[in-house]
Amino acid sequence: MKPHALRVVLAVAGATLLLMLIDLAVFGFHFALPAWRVILAHLLTVSVLAYVAWSARAHGWRLAAAVFLLFFVLSYFNTLDEGVLFLELSPALVLGALVVGLLTSAAVAGLLVWLMGKGGAAEPSDRPSLPARSAGGWLWRLVAGDFAYVVLYFAAGMIVFPFVKDFYADKTLPGPGTIVLMQLFRALVYIAAALPIARMIPQRRHAALALGLAFSILGGVAPLLPDNPLMPPHIRFAHTIEVGVSNFIFGVVLALLFTPRPAREALPVAAEARHASA
Repeated sequence: MKPHALRVVLAVAGATLLLMLIDLAVFGFHFALPAWRVILAHLLTVSVLAYVAWSARAHGWRLAAAVFLLFFVLSYFNTLDEGVLFLELSPALVLGALVVGLLTSAAVAGLLVWLMGKGGAAEPSDRPSLPARSAGGWLWRLVAGDFAYVVLYFAAGMIVFPFVKDFYADKTLPGPGTIVLMQLFRALVYIAAALPIARMIPQRRHAALALGLAFSILGGVAPLLPDNPLMPPHIRFAHTIEVGVSNFIFGVVLALLFTPRPAREALPVAAEARHASA
């Protein structure tokens, strides 16, 4: 059963407030200003996570764990490793941010699922299972998803480069081989985070929209929306467009690759299998 709209609104408000309180606890009253950008980033993040949870045919700890993994990987892990690669973030800063991100993602995912009324045990019919695919079927999907991300990454990067090249002119950038290997690794991490959600959403249109928005907002728009000392506003804006669009497309690609086929497509296959075994 889908949560009532009022419960979803209250869940979004409660989880957004929790993120704001975490900001105050970690950064005090001096976190990235203007504050409305931070609040908007949190509201966008929580709204997307709420849509993901609403779309999922799952409950309880399984849903909370899937939402947690998606949030942590997109908003923290795969954002910080990119910062290490291009902005030379210090190990101490990265470790501290990962710890904060781990605790924040767990708290927000648990609160959001609970406030939406999906914290109880799932019915047997709501417990997702991996689709029956051969090893070859899984392999080509993993390879296709991995390379799709790299292609989208470099295509978007080449489009935005004229607008950001002056900012990176005085920075020591890694070689092309290192960048490619890093993006292949990041794509596999993204796939691992998206797979639990993809198998929990029975309708591909919801899965495509949920993962597209999650990758775009959590992995691009929301982290770049607040002011920060690492990038001036025009660089953040350029990267917001770049990553927001390319990540949305990548999320849709993952949904098409890994969401189980709709029942109307699966029925003829099942019937054919039964006929062959008769």
